[in-house]
Amino acid sequence: MTALRRLAVAVLPLALPVLTMACASEPEPETQPTTHIALASLGLGAIQTKGVSRDAATGNLWLLARGRGLIEITPRGALVSEIRYGSKGLQDWGFGDMARLSDGKFFFTASGEGYRYDPVAQKLELFFCLVPSFDPIKMENSGIALDEVNGLIYVAPVYYDLSGGEPRLIRAMLGQYAIHDGAWLVEKDVMQSGVVAKGLAFDSQMGGVWAVQGSHLVHFNGSGETDGRTMALAGIEDGAGVTFDGSQIWVLDAADNELRAFPRPAP
Repeated sequence: MTALRRLAVAVLPLALPVLTMACASEPEPETQPTTHIALASLGLGAIQTKGVSRDAATGNLWLLARGRGLIEITPRGALVSEIRYGSKGLQDWGFGDMARLSDGKFFFTASGEGYRYDPVAQKLELFFCLVPSFDPIKMENSGIALDEVNGLIYVAPVYYDLSGGEPRLIRAMLGQYAIHDGAWLVEKDVMQSGVVAKGLAFDSQMGGVWAVQGSHLVHFNGSGETDGRTMALAGIEDGAGVTFDGSQIWVLDAADNELRAFPRPAP
């Protein structure tokens, strides 16, 4: 599909309803957290975090803090290090989410682009471009996940129509790009799922990705389709990032700026 054709498809208004996360008469049982970290205890002031990833070698967690940069903490909530915007080649370009490779490089999403950051080389570079939007259509992308085994970057762009004053969701996508060069691979329309992802995490055991929205996790398989696997998260109001850690999954809550760990979703 050509770029122009993809653009035309992306901005075409769709008269589809935004589905709720659960339509059953009885609410889904909530999974209780096993532990939580209050980010206010880090002593960094009133930080606002958006995005979390894990260092597979150390087990430490990395957080993306708006207007500040990258923050590394232990799973017990102790501050380890920081990479501040304006240092080590890292600039603030309005990132919405991030994910970390096992070699230490980071990938970020912004509204219309994806970036790769190498803290050792101190280099931040534009790595891939999403299908753009033009007034009155606005695109947001608040999710990125990495599948290193298959060399995939997952993203979750959504498109809003602003012509009526209030934003109206007209399209939600799940796309894949190549880790090695940022080439576009495939894009799946997930509007019917009702999910606007505010964070993504690749599931190395089950395959596919988990998307967090509000207080729920929803699983998409490798073809970009929901398969009925969901999880309601106790204590989470506004999920803003998600990452796996062995037998558990960490979820960042923007409502209270806390991290909570939950048992890994069952296959």
